[in-house]
Amino acid sequence: MSVLELKEIYKIFGSGHGHIALKNINLVLDKGEFVAVMGPSGSGKTTLMNVAATVMKASSGKVIINGLDMEKLNKEKLAIMRREKIGFVFQDFRLIDNLNIEENIILPLVLNEVKANEIDNKLNRLKDVLKLEDIVNKKSIYELSGGEKQKVAIARAIIHEPAILFADEPTGKVDSNLTNNIMNLFKKINKNFGMSIMMGTHDPLSASFCDRVLFLKDGEIYNQIHKGEEKSDFYKRILDVIAFLGGSRYDF
Repeated sequence: MSVLELKEIYKIFGSGHGHIALKNINLVLDKGEFVAVMGPSGSGKTTLMNVAATVMKASSGKVIINGLDMEKLNKEKLAIMRREKIGFVFQDFRLIDNLNIEENIILPLVLNEVKANEIDNKLNRLKDVLKLEDIVNKKSIYELSGGEKQKVAIARAIIHEPAILFADEPTGKVDSNLTNNIMNLFKKINKNFGMSIMMGTHDPLSASFCDRVLFLKDGEIYNQIHKGEEKSDFYKRILDVIAFLGGSRYDF
């Protein structure tokens, strides 16, 4: 069963012929699938993520989430779809300074006017699954490390249990020692909640945690590879494609 379908997506910036950022993108993301999107700088990774997450409107083509064509939804229904079915983790965390840690996490539920007892139940489940107890007991987000801030941002993105979670360079602001921790967290979310995840990343190590990796080049899907039995082999194949596209593990 598919959660996300992109059909013949084009995105053009500017008037006239403009700059074609995405060309004829066709993509299906199944329920519970964890997919990485990679490509050289300027290949269209972030644009693809934004179009798929309905943050940005495609110039043409269809974005279908849970069987619904986003183009056919009015503004109000599209806003509800975003709040209820989509989660987004940003590279720069985007936590709110004047809210405490728990308030940051439960914000999507408060905005959706979820009842207090249901908010408590969902928060307690997340504390247990993501091991948040020590973090939420801190007084403010200023006391958190970069890895802890990302953990809070991830918790906020999934507390409403969206159908699909988008993550744009989620390990981009943390050091390499924390990359494994954050990616294991995504794997745990993927397994425990059965949540579909699409992640844009430049990091082959992060990509190796996924089920499938899509490679973009000049706005088009150039190649894709699937994970096999051995993670180390998958990582090597990711590096091979990066090298073939003329990049390195540091500038992709």
